[in-house]
Formats: sequence, structure tokens, C-alpha cells
Amino acid sequence: MIIDFHTHSFPEEIAARTIPKLAEKGNIKNYTNGTKEELRMSMKKADINYSIILPIATKPTQTEKINLLAAKTNETSKNTGLISFGSVHPDNENYRQILTEAKNSGIKGIKLHPYYQNTRADDEKIIRLVDCIENLGLITIFHAGLDVSFDDDCFASPEQFFNLYMKLKPERLVLAHMGGWRLWDDVEKLLCGLPIYLDTSFTLGKMRTFFPINSEQSDLLQPIVNCNRISDEQFIRIVKRHGADKILFGSDSPWSDQSEALEKLNNIGLTCDELSLIKGKNAQKLLNLN
Repeated sequence: MIIDFHTHSFPEEIAARTIPKLAEKGNIKNYTNGTKEELRMSMKKADINYSIILPIATKPTQTEKINLLAAKTNETSKNTGLISFGSVHPDNENYRQILTEAKNSGIKGIKLHPYYQNTRADDEKIIRLVDCIENLGLITIFHAGLDVSFDDDCFASPEQFFNLYMKLKPERLVLAHMGGWRLWDDVEKLLCGLPIYLDTSFTLGKMRTFFPINSEQSDLLQPIVNCNRISDEQFIRIVKRHGADKILFGSDSPWSDQSEALEKLNNIGLTCDELSLIKGKNAQKLLNLN
């Protein structure tokens, strides 16, 4: 079984206006149009059994609608291969009720994005959310590291996640982008070996060239395409040090191609047993999928 633990999709009318805006904001190209239909076509091409959809509540008022849509998506998961997590905003004062209702509706996990939710990963508002999510037996997955759509003021650094982990010791914590996009040296220093999961999204495979929008930032004058993907050597080193049993395959579709990401993973130099864990067995266990 192959499970892509990190994808995004939107209702058709929302995707039509949202995907172009996000592509322009991040100065990147999309590989699908962001709809469930094209995600399923991509899954079929890549021979992926399940894709986890990760919505983000960028405003407190979006939470209810997002979680209702997630629950509806999950009603047909066995037929479509699409499993949707829910979300909650740090400013939702009734977060306990929201998260309890999400669990009761069958949602298996919650996506948090410190940048889009304008709250640092070790802020008390985030910590109380993760504590509640964990106590309900749900999975917490974070965007981790820098973000193509924002400047380098980091809201989701490995250090912040280390602080969060040391306060709560959550058992079902997943950090996207191998623990911290473009901050992998800090991932090695602070996070490797902790009992948390890292997903491979937006770190493997090809990427269409893009340039920083703000050319005044001296450290970003070169095309980001030269530094946005982790090196093969560092990827393998993190897998070995952290443990293949705590790595989850993810593509970040539509911002990466599922087939290309899988091809890169398959040929990066890991053992068959390691690949089997990363591509599906770890996610299958975490999600309690038969």
C-alpha cells in the first residue's frame, strides 16, 4: 500500500481562483488544478492507494465548513482513496468543542500552519491546541520550516517544534517537509531521534524554476530552485538517524508531482524495508487503516 500523507485539494469553484493565487504568491507552478478529480487522476498514474488532504483554516470562521467538508470526504474514502484531515484556528476560543466534534465525525487528524494562521509554532495558543488534539487521540500535522509565500521570519522552526515537543511530548505529531523546509541542518541538530514523524513533502523530485519575488533580500538573490530541495546525502542521513519507522511519504500535490516524488524516493538509495515503511506501512499504522 502506498499512502501520500501530504496533499491539498479544494472544491472546484474554489480551486479555480485559489490555485492561481497561491502559485503567484509563492512564485511556483502547480502540477494539478487542485481539484479532487485531478488528484485522483494523479494517484492512479502513480499507483497511490490513499492521499491525505490537508486543509487549513486561515480564519476562525472557516473552521466549521472545512471540518464538515472533511467529514463528507471521508464517507467515501474506501472508494475514492481520499482521506481528509480537519483544521482549527488558534483564535477559535471554542477549540475543544470543535476538535471533539471533528473526532466524533471520524476525522483522524488536524492540520496547523503557523504562517497562514499567524501564530508561531511554540505559542501558547498552538500548544493548547496540540494538547487537546493529542488527548483526543488525533494526529497533529504541521507545516514545518520556511514557506515559499512568506519572508524568512520563521513561524515554524525546528527550535520552536523542539520547544513544543518538550512541553507536551505528543505521540502523534507529524512535521511536514522533513521537519523544516530549508532548515534541515537544524532538523538534524534538534529533532532527529525524537519520537515524532517527518513527512517528505516538497523535498523530493523536480521543481519548476522560480525566483524570489523580493530581490532585495540578499540571501535569496539566487534562484530558490538551487536550495529548495534537500540533498540526497542529507535526506538519507536524516532517515538513518531519525529512523525510517518515523518517516512518511508525502508529495505536497499540487505543488509537487506525485509520480516524480515517488520515483525520486525509490531511487534515492534506501533499502527495500526502509522504502516499504516510508511509502505506506508507517502511515497505515498511524492512521489505523486495514
